[in-house]
Amino acid sequence: MARGASRPSIPPLWNREILRPRTNSHAMNHAHHHDEYTYQHWNEEMQTVSILFGSEEIAALKSQVGGKCSTFEVLSAWLWRSRSKALNIPAEQEARLSFPVDIRSRLQPPLPRGYYGNAVTASFAVARAGDLIEKPMSFAVKLINEAKRIVDDGYIRAQIDMMEVKGRTPPTLVGSFIFSDNTKVDFAGVDFGWGKAEYGGVAVAGAPGTSVSIRVRSTSSGMEKIVVPICLPTAAIQTFQQELRYPTC
Repeated sequence: MARGASRPSIPPLWNREILRPRTNSHAMNHAHHHDEYTYQHWNEEMQTVSILFGSEEIAALKSQVGGKCSTFEVLSAWLWRSRSKALNIPAEQEARLSFPVDIRSRLQPPLPRGYYGNAVTASFAVARAGDLIEKPMSFAVKLINEAKRIVDDGYIRAQIDMMEVKGRTPPTLVGSFIFSDNTKVDFAGVDFGWGKAEYGGVAVAGAPGTSVSIRVRSTSSGMEKIVVPICLPTAAIQTFQQELRYPTC
């Protein structure tokens, strides 16, 4: 519309009744993903470091896994492990990775093409912190892959039912890392009639315990890279940087 079009190229659909809850009896199917909701309060000074991953760095990480895995799986596994190690999470404590999953094609039937707004749910990978840190990265990648795979129509419907019963409760943040992949969002391809975008994404890392990956183009080489800003207590930054073998900005 900003470019002068008379109507949207894809007609918008409201259709919110598609995601109505079922009866409450279904709501406990995935209750183990919704434990006590407790915030982790950070009293320490916080610092943000941004890591750059080019094609060579991503290939090097994938070579550590050995089997087939996606870029999201290997990046989130590496960040989850490195962050847990930097924070010195006790070996017996539960470490949790949470990430949003697009539900549009996972519902049966899928959401119609014009359904607008957010259509995501959260999935979780959980491990004993000692296992996460000590075992090879393939261990974390497998957990993340399984957490993605279980998100089907039944899982999504149970999440909707749970919100009907408990309301929109916040995620557990104690021992948790929330990671969102924005690399598939085509910010650079959005044209409002003003030319190509120079950048699209967050300005800084979000709240402590959360991070996001963004696709950017290097001003020097013109090559696309992935930047991941992460916020940690200053005391943990040195340990985290020892894990880094990749450029930062």
